[in-house]
Amino acid sequence: MSRMNSILSAIIVVLMLYPSFAQNKNLFAEVEAAEQQKIKMVIKNYQKALESDNQGMIESAILNIMSLKYHYPDYDYSSLIESLESLENNDESKSIRFMSYIVKDYFLYPDRYTWIDQVPYEFYKDFYAVIAKKVYEQVNK
Repeated sequence: MSRMNSILSAIIVVLMLYPSFAQNKNLFAEVEAAEQQKIKMVIKNYQKALESDNQGMIESAILNIMSLKYHYPDYDYSSLIESLESLENNDESKSIRFMSYIVKDYFLYPDRYTWIDQVPYEFYKDFYAVIAKKVYEQVNK
């Protein structure tokens, strides 16, 4: 009889907890959806920055896009790739053209940029500095 009570108690506990598991699953889905929405908005804003006439804004957007791709590799960046390709082919600045090429190449062939994973950085600004240094080294060769 004691075994039967234990089994029934276990079943009751599971049934009581099951709705909270379902709620957590829904909560995680909501958080994921909200994050995806934020990433879409960020991509849209970077798209506008890439179309700007301000060279500093374009350079900053290019490097931040590379960082975004590194931290969120599974999102669709095709609209940014098209803009980077346009900058690569049409911008007056050699620096912007080359940076656009590097970042577009990173989007298309991330396995070529394994050095990013090997660089220790503690804060976002460190990550930005490492990317900027590597890209500027390539630009100035």
